[in-house]
Amino acid sequence: VFKNAIQNIGEVFVFLKRAIMKLIHLHKYIFPLFLIATWCHNSNSTLKHFDGTPIVEEIIFNI
Repeated sequence: VFKNAIQNIGEVFVFLKRAIMKLIHLHKYIFPLFLIATWCHNSNSTLKHFDGTPIVEEIIFNI
Protein backbone atom coordinates (compact mmCIF):
# COMPACT_ATOMS: atom_id res chain seq x y z
CA VAL A 1 0.00 0.00 0.00
CA PHE A 2 2.80 2.39 0.96
CA LYS A 3 4.66 1.70 -2.30
CA ASN A 4 1.50 2.39 -4.30
CA ALA A 5 0.98 5.65 -2.42
CA ILE A 6 4.50 6.81 -3.35
CA GLN A 7 3.88 5.83 -6.97
CA ASN A 8 0.57 7.74 -6.98
CA ILE A 9 2.25 10.83 -5.51
CA GLY A 10 4.87 10.58 -8.26
CA GLU A 11 2.14 10.45 -10.91
CA VAL A 12 0.43 13.46 -9.35
CA PHE A 13 3.71 15.41 -9.47
CA VAL A 14 4.21 14.49 -13.14
CA PHE A 15 0.63 15.58 -13.88
CA LEU A 16 1.12 18.88 -12.01
CA LYS A 17 4.42 19.49 -13.82
CA ARG A 18 2.75 18.96 -17.21
CA ALA A 19 -0.16 21.20 -16.21
CA ILE A 20 2.25 23.93 -15.09
CA MET A 21 4.21 23.66 -18.33
CA LYS A 22 0.98 24.04 -20.32
CA LEU A 23 0.02 27.06 -18.21
CA ILE A 24 3.43 28.63 -18.80
CA HIS A 25 3.03 28.01 -22.54
CA LEU A 26 -0.43 29.66 -22.50
CA HIS A 27 0.89 32.39 -20.22
CA LYS A 28 2.94 33.79 -23.12
CA TYR A 29 -0.33 34.64 -24.88
CA ILE A 30 -2.63 35.33 -21.92
CA PHE A 31 -0.36 37.65 -19.94
CA PRO A 32 0.15 40.32 -22.66
CA LEU A 33 -3.57 40.27 -23.48
CA PHE A 34 -4.37 40.61 -19.77
CA LEU A 35 -1.95 43.52 -19.43
CA ILE A 36 -3.40 45.25 -22.48
CA ALA A 37 -6.96 44.66 -21.30
CA THR A 38 -6.23 46.19 -17.89
CA TRP A 39 -4.26 49.05 -19.47
CA CYS A 40 -7.11 49.78 -21.88
CA HIS A 41 -9.61 49.59 -19.04
CA ASN A 42 -7.57 51.94 -16.86
CA SER A 43 -6.78 54.52 -19.54
CA ASN A 44 -10.08 53.94 -21.42
CA SER A 45 -8.29 53.99 -24.79
CA THR A 46 -6.71 51.52 -27.21
CA LEU A 47 -2.97 50.95 -27.14
CA LYS A 48 -1.33 52.19 -30.31
CA HIS A 49 2.07 51.85 -31.93
CA PHE A 50 3.95 55.03 -32.82
CA ASP A 51 2.52 54.86 -36.35
CA GLY A 52 -1.04 54.76 -34.95
CA THR A 53 -1.94 51.09 -35.57
CA PRO A 54 -3.65 49.34 -32.63
CA ILE A 55 -1.44 46.83 -30.77
CA VAL A 56 -4.39 44.76 -29.50
CA GLU A 57 -5.55 43.76 -32.99
CA GLU A 58 -2.01 42.81 -33.99
CA ILE A 59 -1.55 40.49 -30.99
CA ILE A 60 -4.96 38.84 -31.52
CA PHE A 61 -4.16 38.15 -35.19
CA ASN A 62 -0.68 36.85 -34.37
CA ILE A 63 -2.14 34.07 -32.18
